[in-house]
Amino acid sequence: MVENIANVCVFNRGGLNSSRSLFWGIGVWWVKTVIENPLSGERVTFSEQESANGNDLLRFEWSVRPQGPLPDKVKQYPGHAHPISEERIRIVSGKVWFRSGGVENIVLEGQEAIVPPGTPHSWWNVGDDEVKAIVEFRPAGEIRSFFETTFGLARDGELGKGFRTMLRYAVICHDFKNDVKVLQRSERWGVLLFWPIGKLFGYSSRYSSKSRLAAT
Repeated sequence: MVENIANVCVFNRGGLNSSRSLFWGIGVWWVKTVIENPLSGERVTFSEQESANGNDLLRFEWSVRPQGPLPDKVKQYPGHAHPISEERIRIVSGKVWFRSGGVENIVLEGQEAIVPPGTPHSWWNVGDDEVKAIVEFRPAGEIRSFFETTFGLARDGELGKGFRTMLRYAVICHDFKNDVKVLQRSERWGVLLFWPIGKLFGYSSRYSSKSRLAAT
């Protein structure tokens, strides 16, 4: 789930400042990892039990806090696409404005939005309550790593630093181009021009959070 330019670079993922919990089910323990993005208001919960699916499927719980009325800039923003993966979003509670392939809908509790590979799409929590959903990507690709990197950067305050953020953003978008594709023309040109410079400055598309490094 990536929603606009701010959240593409922030999004939609850091796991790096994350919490891990043990759950019991069907005679075995499994781990759930929760990552949060303070800038976008998103929370993602990965179940390590899902890793048994390999690269065929990534399934996780997703939530986002209320975001207020739908801004014009979000409606005008072309959104993003997942070049190789189908995305399914099943709403458990809440109300989401969703645009896929140019078609706008309000997706409610119990409904599902399906986004074919390569289809431009955007979303916004237009309700008064937190949205909760189950999200699936087929195939999984590197979507989880993208979330962990961008959420980690957001949590550690590594975004919003002008030219440094632009270089890091370009490297991330370039290296994850098979998983998340930006569609705004200015962003696409920025990625093309600045990712080599970002690499020269040592920026990586993978990120280990400050808190994790301090703990090791």
